Amino acid sequence: MRTASKVAVLTSPERPPEVIGRSLLEAGVAVDLAAVCSQLGTETESVEELSLADLATGSFDPTRC
Repeated sequence: MRTASKVAVLTSPERPPEVIGRSLLEAGVAVDLAAVCSQLGTETESVEELSLADLATGSFDPTRC
């Protein structure tokens, strides 16, 4: 497995952030911080920083991610 200091992953309604988080945990990936960025560049832009465990157990609106 390759490593990097930062990685960006695009999500979809079929593969929302929580699915990516669970997959990373199952693969044994360790990260200090994950972020879910929504509606970038708009007035409703949001950036939520959380642990990988919180990402994996979260629930995110697929129309905003």
